[in-house]
Amino acid sequence: MEANCAVVYVKGGAGAKEGTQGKQRVFRSVYKVEPDLFGKMPLLELSPLSPNTPGKILRNFPLGATVTKVFLHQLFDSHTADLAEVCPQLAGSFICPICLLIFERGAIADELVDDGHVWPKHFRKGRPKAAAMHVLLCKSCNGKAGTQGDNQIQLYENIRHGNETGDLYGTRRVQLFPEGDEKPIDQWVKVKLDKDGSLTISGRVDKTKKWRDGSPKDQARFEELFSKQRRAKIIIHDLPALRPQTVAPGLITSAYLYAFWALGYRYILHKILDPVREHITTSFTKKDMMDWALPVEDNFQAGEFGSARYETPHLYFALPAVAGQYLYSQIRFLRYQVRLPFHCNELMLGSLAARARAEHRVELEQLQARSEAFYLRIPCTKTQVHDCWWDYFMGKPLLRATSQT
Repeated sequence: MEANCAVVYVKGGAGAKEGTQGKQRVFRSVYKVEPDLFGKMPLLELSPLSPNTPGKILRNFPLGATVTKVFLHQLFDSHTADLAEVCPQLAGSFICPICLLIFERGAIADELVDDGHVWPKHFRKGRPKAAAMHVLLCKSCNGKAGTQGDNQIQLYENIRHGNETGDLYGTRRVQLFPEGDEKPIDQWVKVKLDKDGSLTISGRVDKTKKWRDGSPKDQARFEELFSKQRRAKIIIHDLPALRPQTVAPGLITSAYLYAFWALGYRYILHKILDPVREHITTSFTKKDMMDWALPVEDNFQAGEFGSARYETPHLYFALPAVAGQYLYSQIRFLRYQVRLPFHCNELMLGSLAARARAEHRVELEQLQARSEAFYLRIPCTKTQVHDCWWDYFMGKPLLRATSQT
């Protein structure tokens, strides 16, 4: 994929700037570029458990268990307690939230389950709340989620940061097309767009000043280009390792795990979440992601905010301003947002809507005029065993007292 293309003026003579980076010799060439060479990258309150703060121990753990294994047992206990509320017949078991396979406690000793970080490493760094979000996953799903999504999200974020600062991430393939010459000069170099409008490329050379990442013929043509001050067109290629099609499935996986961390099995075991799980598991096995279709339904999609940024993860229920619209939850973190389908008890939904109309009438009228939703924050985590209003909103039976005669 070609990142950008523009006409540039080569500045300086055959003596392109030379320098060193550490013990590596490099050459640097500076170009004066036309405006807008670089466009924007295309878009695509309970305390949680933590391995460092064990929290309440719900069972006796095996003798000799490591700190990591103890933490896995704690996650297992919190998930099984939650599952027992939803499916009493599975009390004492754990269901992997992604593949829905059932595991017993012995799976910890057999290393069939593992600590699953909700967010990629790049998102967790310097953000304690995101770093503290853990769920139990089967070993297979945890490994695939990390391999397929996490690495690509981190690469995508590094590239985005480089595009914003002008110091492009990674070593790039750069092609120079001298005016009147259709054959390009190929280079593998570092690229920086300076504030004064100049473009600086830095490449490796050996002790004899020969290019280490290009051919002698291209180096000779490059030096001639400088010496004659010729105009040239430049193409800066994306990093070959970037597969932007895998970024959205990775974000969806993290958002789904966040919803599980917050709302537990009562939320994810509903059939309305089947398309989400299918999307995630298919992304694990699909080798060619070029034809991968991103979800675009009203209640299932992934995207980016134009300017808003959330430094900690937020989970919301979107109360429709107009009756009959799809229900969804929205996960917001950094500049990303993901919508996931939501299910609830119709009577509870009607009660919530009536209360919202009574307390936020003006705001709801404004949202209704724009066909927008009213967002309610969900501050729960089911890694701490508790009973809350959202359980009943999603259908947990209400207990009623009856008189005895």
